[in-house]
Amino acid sequence: MILTIGRIAEFFALARSDRTRAHAVRLSRELAGEYLSLYIPLCGHGSGRWRGHGRESEDAVRRACWVVWAAVYGLVCSAGPVALGDLVIFKNGDRLTGTIKSAADGKILIDTPFTGTVSADMAGIETFTTDQPVTFELQNGNALKQRAVPTTQPGMVDLDGMGVVAIGGIRRINPESLAPAPGAPAPGAPPAPAPPPPVKWTGSVKAGAIVTRGNSDTENFNINFDASRRSEKHRFTTAAGYFFGRQRDPNTGTESTTTNNWFVMGKYDYFITPKFYAYAQTRVEQDQVAKLDLRVIPGVGLGYQWYDTPTFKFSTEGGLDWVYEQYETGGTNEHFAARAAYHVEKKLNDTVTLFHDFEYLPSLHELNDFNINADAGIRTTLYKNLFSEFKVVWQFDSTPAPGASDSDFRYTLTIGFTF
Repeated sequence: MILTIGRIAEFFALARSDRTRAHAVRLSRELAGEYLSLYIPLCGHGSGRWRGHGRESEDAVRRACWVVWAAVYGLVCSAGPVALGDLVIFKNGDRLTGTIKSAADGKILIDTPFTGTVSADMAGIETFTTDQPVTFELQNGNALKQRAVPTTQPGMVDLDGMGVVAIGGIRRINPESLAPAPGAPAPGAPPAPAPPPPVKWTGSVKAGAIVTRGNSDTENFNINFDASRRSEKHRFTTAAGYFFGRQRDPNTGTESTTTNNWFVMGKYDYFITPKFYAYAQTRVEQDQVAKLDLRVIPGVGLGYQWYDTPTFKFSTEGGLDWVYEQYETGGTNEHFAARAAYHVEKKLNDTVTLFHDFEYLPSLHELNDFNINADAGIRTTLYKNLFSEFKVVWQFDSTPAPGASDSDFRYTLTIGFTF
């Protein structure tokens, strides 16, 4: 009996579409036969009114059934679509009648008159039909509002007048009825701001070399590395470099070292506000030509990031440093020093950037004891991450090691790449 009721529902679903009405005719004949197989045995065991009539009674019932089914089918065909609810047919043969409310994330929700709202996997559906147009959001981004009509193609849905689509090609049904996901803005609300870019290390590696032969015999090499990592509250900066140069007297053949120094530095900034930050840093360096065996400068202070845009950066810092110097000729010099510094960087266009740094370290014990570190340069992009850079570096020490100059200039031309 349950099977027959399900097939009756299928008959009405097929009969309301012109394209499937021929199939409804064949189904009506099958249903008539099923009805007879159920009803005639009951007639044989019913009241005395039917008992004893034999073959004549069965023929009369059969004719009556065909007349009834013909009349019902004629009414259905002439009346057009009949609202019997949406029909979902599963791959295992089960059928569910109700109203399709929505579908998303591989699940479909169906309101049924007896069991309430039922959730089912879209992957287990063979096909389905709807009484009224619903909104289909497809995987390719298209949105259509159509009625789903019967189709004999498995795994497909026939969008009335628009052709068939695979069930797997449907992303959502009636997306406007779905509740916003947790954390998502309510309908009509302004879009949420874009998430901040991922925190990652950026920096560069660069190297340069100048070698001359003939009237002069010189060799100069340098390699530099810098990297930084910035998040909302924290910024880490590190840098290192090595410079070496020598020359040979063409008359005597005597070699002398003209440059031999290196440095390593690390810095941490903690942003108290988006622009105001506290910092701690340490710089360690050595310069054999300047007879500086070791210089260590740790310090702390405060800074302000006046501008930090893709095309312009400017910051100032002030703090307290401890300066320790050890000379190759013997002796040391150590003192506390104030620190004032700034950094400026301007991107002129997509390929050219200018930069300049300045740092002043006056001793708190003697006003005539101070250090200055400054540089200025230009960087030009050659191809994608490949660039060339020209930089001038000036270092001044008012109390140099005995026999050393108080001022050093260095000019470097390097090729490097950014990451």
